[in-house]
Amino acid sequence: MNAPVSARHARSLSRSILVTVLAFTLVAVLATAIALVTVAYLSEEERSEGLLVEQARSCAQVLEEYPADARVGVLEQQFAGPERFTLIDPAGNVIFDTAVRDGALENHFERPEMLAAEHAGEGVLVRHSDTLNRDTVYVAERLSDGYFVRVSEERLSLPAFLGSMALPVGIVLVIAVILVIMLSRFLTSRIMRPLDELDVHDPLSGDAYEEMRPLLLRIDEQKEQLRRQNEELKEADGLRREFSANVSHEMKTPLQVISGSAEMIASGLVDPDDVEEFARRIYLESQRLRALINDVLTLSRLDESSFASAARVPVDMLELVQRTCERLRPLAREHGIDLEFDGAELRTLGNEALLEQAAAAVKASPAELPARVEALNGEMKELRHAVEKFQAEASLGEARQFLMSAKDVKGLKVLTATRNGMDANGLRQMGDFLRDKEPNVVAVLASTNEEKITFLAVCGKQAIAKGIKAGDLVKSVCALCGGKGGGKPDSAMGGGKDLLKLDDALASVDDFVAVKLGL
Repeated sequence: MNAPVSARHARSLSRSILVTVLAFTLVAVLATAIALVTVAYLSEEERSEGLLVEQARSCAQVLEEYPADARVGVLEQQFAGPERFTLIDPAGNVIFDTAVRDGALENHFERPEMLAAEHAGEGVLVRHSDTLNRDTVYVAERLSDGYFVRVSEERLSLPAFLGSMALPVGIVLVIAVILVIMLSRFLTSRIMRPLDELDVHDPLSGDAYEEMRPLLLRIDEQKEQLRRQNEELKEADGLRREFSANVSHEMKTPLQVISGSAEMIASGLVDPDDVEEFARRIYLESQRLRALINDVLTLSRLDESSFASAARVPVDMLELVQRTCERLRPLAREHGIDLEFDGAELRTLGNEALLEQAAAAVKASPAELPARVEALNGEMKELRHAVEKFQAEASLGEARQFLMSAKDVKGLKVLTATRNGMDANGLRQMGDFLRDKEPNVVAVLASTNEEKITFLAVCGKQAIAKGIKAGDLVKSVCALCGGKGGGKPDSAMGGGKDLLKLDDALASVDDFVAVKLGL
């Protein structure tokens, strides 16, 4: 007995959806947050840089109104703020710096922003400040008397700016996770509802997903197969019961004779002159019982595949018929019949012992022979009908397999298949099943018999509505194989002669459908 699937090996649809959607959402939120924060950072830096330039220009205009010796006082009184103000003489010496009140600073003339201001009157630069050990924006303005005023402001780096936004981004991520969990549960419920409502006894009757149709077809086929197997098992069980009852009855008769005769001899009830007759009777019944047991053993061994395969040897049928005639010739002479035979040599694979038994079973008196032959003919007809029924069921099973492998072309199921040796009636049965089973089917079936090709084309109602007709399709296919064909819009047949063009003809079906659909 198989154990149920453990939780460790079972896959959770809800978990799969949750992980997939959550991963996608987190990546999307993080990417969006980084992009937005980066854009905000660049915009803020551009705005701050513009304000710093305006402040530097305003400071330069104010200082132009004062002599050089009074400018330090003006900077201390009017421009005290978070920005750093630096007053530099024409030689590059720092006269005043709001960030460094004590200690001498090195010459600033070679600083890039100073060189730009010397050349163009204004210099704007972002660089690392060795004095403050931070990234700083510098704006230098040259005054009319050669002096310079420089305004600078510390710039927050992008990683630091991103770090400052960690809290709001984290809040957004938490909200996103909660929404994803709720969404995954909702999606799981929606997806599982058709599956929970699926009727396993009739899987094709429900409103399931189109993607599940191949699976449902297999389930339906397996269910039908199990039903047939159950019926066969019930029939086989009934036959076994009947066989057992018959065997028991047949064995009881010789056993009763043997037991009764032996008991009478042992009790002395049999006349000494009759003992031999009783012994002969016991012997004959024992031989009958032995033959019956051998027949039972033979029948039981027929169910074993190893026996069937091992027992199949070359058998000379002509010699077998000859031996059978020799065995039947004395019986025929008793009834005034001269038995002769004629035939050609024929060898086949089979079980010679079973063939001998079958030949012996045909023995009958002249009066019984017509009835025996008629009974055998009836049995042969039943067997023939059973074989034909089996072939039809096998063909329908193949048709279901063909449907599962059909190509989807703009809502139509297009398929082609080859069945060697199948007659026209078999093709029609398969075609009718495909057409009636799927209204959107477009199918071309081919059968090869010696040098001849037989084609059958079928189209469902939906395919016909889209302009695809079986008569036109079979004409196109047959023409490629040097043949002709025609018929109705839903079913048409034709033939061909060129076997080498069969694969090309079947491959052209997809192009035919595509052209008709305007693809």
